[in-house]
Amino acid sequence: MIRGLKNNKGFSLIELVMALAIIAILAMTTAPTLIRYIGRARKAIDNQTAYCVFVAANLASASSREDISESWDACTEKKNAGTNGAVYYASPDGYPCGASTKGAYQIIPVAWARGIRYKYQQWDWDNALFKVAYDDLKYKDGTPKQQAFVDEFLLNIPQGRAVGGNQKNRLYSGFSEDYYFLKYKKDSGRGKPELWILYRRSDNATPEVWIGKKPSGKVIQPIYRVYPNPCEEYGPGAE
Repeated sequence: MIRGLKNNKGFSLIELVMALAIIAILAMTTAPTLIRYIGRARKAIDNQTAYCVFVAANLASASSREDISESWDACTEKKNAGTNGAVYYASPDGYPCGASTKGAYQIIPVAWARGIRYKYQQWDWDNALFKVAYDDLKYKDGTPKQQAFVDEFLLNIPQGRAVGGNQKNRLYSGFSEDYYFLKYKKDSGRGKPELWILYRRSDNATPEVWIGKKPSGKVIQPIYRVYPNPCEEYGPGAE
């Protein structure tokens, strides 16, 4: 018999309980910090995505082509604020607000895309491409008035592609293999983030990139401004 094995009886129940208690205490103290770091990292990725969308929109809006300029202006034909026209008021700190809020300005949607995997009835796709916000604003030939701008915008931005049962019908305006998924999808009390929305400010005609939602049977709705001047949830030092 090998010496030392005779008295090796393993851990006692008390020692095992103590070890588990220490592990539990360490988990409770480190888990919140780890979760915050993960959240910050995901928000940083979303900030970078929003920046890419913003740059692409700026390049398109600065085009000297008249048809693109007219297409960029077309969204202003929608005057209704709220759910009727998907036109909302935004506060200076980057949230949807009422018209009477100090410093409020209107944001008019130009294009939007799914940022999460989405399934509806028999259709299942990862991320529809950025598409025009107003399908009902059309020229006499049936072309959406926002299409020229969105096409130019898509030349400057990697696009996700639709996948699944209704794939062909979801390829709105372009095609590539890159996805623009939302990384931070926590509902902070304003709704579940699920969309990227490109808006045009009504006061100075500049683009803004927001994260939004689309409740079933309703129009797209903003939740957070991500670029430029992100709201508190996505700004410097955000948890």
